[in-house]
Amino acid sequence: MPTIGINDFVRRQTAASEFTHFDGPLERVLELALEHFDDAKGAYHQEDGVRLVPVPAAGFFTGVVVLEEGDELSGSYVARRPGEEPRKELRVVREQGKSPAIAVDVVLYRRETLEAQGEECTGCDWDIISINGRVTVEEQPIAPMTLIANHFELDGGTPTEMSPEQFEKALRESVLYWKNKALLAPRES
Repeated sequence: MPTIGINDFVRRQTAASEFTHFDGPLERVLELALEHFDDAKGAYHQEDGVRLVPVPAAGFFTGVVVLEEGDELSGSYVARRPGEEPRKELRVVREQGKSPAIAVDVVLYRRETLEAQGEECTGCDWDIISINGRVTVEEQPIAPMTLIANHFELDGGTPTEMSPEQFEKALRESVLYWKNKALLAPRES
């Protein structure tokens, strides 16, 4: 059985953030990732270095919403973590909070993948980097700007190793999925 650690990057996914969060300790997410590790699938073309582990959605809440005409959008230019180049992000401003996730993938990065990029890692075989909850049963492709940052190896991006044709196909799927969806803007404390 592989070892899995909780990377500090996933700790930003709290109830107050715009990201998917688990209503319980992250150690339980780790247990779920271990229990369902054999169901893991590759993420885009990085079959060996990045895995998506589908886990039961109970207890997970997602900030992904389907946009409605007239929704107010808010933009910012912020770094995801200290020392990383800022990125543009667009969020939807709504009073409602997060919704229970319908499906959830725990994103794992192999230790060697993180080390090769000079990223922090726990020293385990795999690190939990993100929890991706969604409001649809269909697979949720990586967001367009994240895919672009990864493919072109921008600061903080993970190389996709995609051919131009594979990248174009993945980008098309991403744009078609995300064209009417966004993350909720973080709530003011």
